[in-house]
Amino acid sequence: GTWKYQGVAVGASSDNVLTSLAATTTTGTVEKQCDALLAKAGIKAGAATLVFSNDGSFTLNAGTISIPGTWTKEGTTLTINFAKLFSLKLVGTIKASSSGCNVLFPADKFLTFIQKVLESVNKVANNATLTSLQQTLSGLNGLQLGFKLAK
Repeated sequence: GTWKYQGVAVGASSDNVLTSLAATTTTGTVEKQCDALLAKAGIKAGAATLVFSNDGSFTLNAGTISIPGTWTKEGTTLTINFAKLFSLKLVGTIKASSSGCNVLFPADKFLTFIQKVLESVNKVANNATLTSLQQTLSGLNGLQLGFKLAK
């Protein structure tokens, strides 16, 4: 089905990871920085959709860009493969939320996704915000970033 992108979601595999994140920055800051980076590519809350078709195809639509791929779901595990536009496979977990769901991936993989999206729309790949985020989050094993989605 079609899901509306609501922003970047932050999660963790344990409470210790969120405590470590809070010591270096706030989850709200991480969300805002990731949202700002994705907005440069046109991926904005309420203005982007993720369409999962029954045939296993997937499209992320945002403004003038359309990023195709494939998807599979097994239980709460979602795999998205963006091989058609750039080489990247994201394997994450679906978690229900009050407004829909969050799809969370390892933070380093999601930051790579942001970088690949910026490169694909000819935005600066060596972005200072992205580099700073990568450095801040590099020591936090178990941190997850992803999509907040609503129907």
